[in-house]
Amino acid sequence: MKRHKKIIYYSDLLNDDFSGSRVPQKKINSKNFKYIHKGKIYRFWSWFLYYFFASPIVAIVTFFGFNIIVKGRKNVRSLKKKGYFIYGNHTRWIDMAIPYVNVGQGRRVALVANPAAVGIKGLGAFVNMLGILPLPQTFGGAKNFLKAMEYRLDHHNIIAIYPEAHIWPFYTKIRPFSDASFGYPVSFNAPVVAMCTVYKKAFFFPKIRKPRMVIYLSKPFYPDLSLSKVEASKKLHDQCYDFMFQIASTKNEVEYYDYVFKEKKDQ
Repeated sequence: MKRHKKIIYYSDLLNDDFSGSRVPQKKINSKNFKYIHKGKIYRFWSWFLYYFFASPIVAIVTFFGFNIIVKGRKNVRSLKKKGYFIYGNHTRWIDMAIPYVNVGQGRRVALVANPAAVGIKGLGAFVNMLGILPLPQTFGGAKNFLKAMEYRLDHHNIIAIYPEAHIWPFYTKIRPFSDASFGYPVSFNAPVVAMCTVYKKAFFFPKIRKPRMVIYLSKPFYPDLSLSKVEASKKLHDQCYDFMFQIASTKNEVEYYDYVFKEKKDQ
């Protein structure tokens, strides 16, 4: 593997974040956030912004800016008329846009995100129209969040989740992640697809350009309803993790950053 000189030191695989984002948190609850909008005017503008503004921009940026290609689309053809969940590793800020165009290909995508995603001043309404589902922080918000998921699945949307939660740029391994979010597809008896991003040499000037991103999609996994919810969630988690681990272990070509463990000193 080609190695870049930059070294990133980490001490916590689960909680360290290297995104560089400093967007303030915004608390979400049932009183101040509306997950589902059924008004005709709102829905028209949401549709227009999604298909005629955001989607073309994302398509251009992901293809020309990041040289992103997707492999395994045939694996999800059977889900063409179904809503489903997709889980991926989190290695670039552009990850949030990948399901919309590179995977969704014209289908609406709802992205489960940190509440900070709708806390950006002046952009909260815009990202809400594009399908962001901010994680709730209250019981009332959680009820509306689950109703929004059900609504999206009923309308054959894709719900994208990055269970690693934190961005580790160009990281070529799979970090451990909780099975908590895999309870959603079990609750709704919805299919799950695993998505793994790996890094390959750039097509042109690979010695000076950042590596390109290649996305691999798994075949669908289905909740095992013969198990308890906890056991079924863990089984889906393990199936997705195993797929990501296998792809990351065999398909990465370039290690652009070097991640080095450094024990955190007690304060």
